[in-house]
Amino acid sequence: MADIVAKTGESFSDSVWAAPPGLVGTIGVEIKRAADGSVFLPRTTDDIIEVAPGSYTYTGPAPGTIGSYVFTWDDTVDFVSLDLLVLDSFIPLEAVPSSTDVANLIIARTKDRMGNEVGDWTADTRPTYVKVSEIIVQAAQDISMYIDTDIPAEAYGIVHEAIALRAAMIIERSYYPEQISNNRSPYQQLKEDFYLLVGKDGMGGALQKAIEREAEEEIYGEEPMIEGVASWAFPQGDPRIVPGRPL
Repeated sequence: MADIVAKTGESFSDSVWAAPPGLVGTIGVEIKRAADGSVFLPRTTDDIIEVAPGSYTYTGPAPGTIGSYVFTWDDTVDFVSLDLLVLDSFIPLEAVPSSTDVANLIIARTKDRMGNEVGDWTADTRPTYVKVSEIIVQAAQDISMYIDTDIPAEAYGIVHEAIALRAAMIIERSYYPEQISNNRSPYQQLKEDFYLLVGKDGMGGALQKAIEREAEEEIYGEEPMIEGVASWAFPQGDPRIVPGRPL
């Protein structure tokens, strides 16, 4: 999965720890577009606080354009780069698949320039790792159209799988369209599996059912509501209670 997921233009935070203490004013962050290296946020030491000795948190706005970015921390000597996915609608980090999750669905496509199946996306596969990251953003945007409410934690796994399936479908459609028409692509099976999760019209799929079930639990509690069975609670000794007589 991505290291950070943020919504376009909204504030997000990230932290590092086990760094030397006292680096406020020295430790900095930078944000670049993954595809072309264009800079969204030039290196800055602003908006970074030391929350504990050696632990630092940055808080600032996400890019205003959806896509895959690289978020980098550095202390002028060491650095760590993280994948930052920016979406129009927020999807929890736990619900966003990794490029490897997508590769596992169409493993035969992960071939390098020599034709070797490497099992994951790299700079030598078609598409590349960076391009697949962009496709995951596109797939997440597509899935967000099926969701008109907050995603319950119980549905994270379904959203995760649906995004991965959608990304694999986009790869097949974009890079191997001739194989789809010749029935030499897994596209149709991916599509069927995708519809099982989201439904053909966004209704009736496993995702919608999970969201509805969570909404009912918030209203009625975790115990299922059984329709057609009435019950009442009377004080002990109430004359309306007749022993042995069902209500």
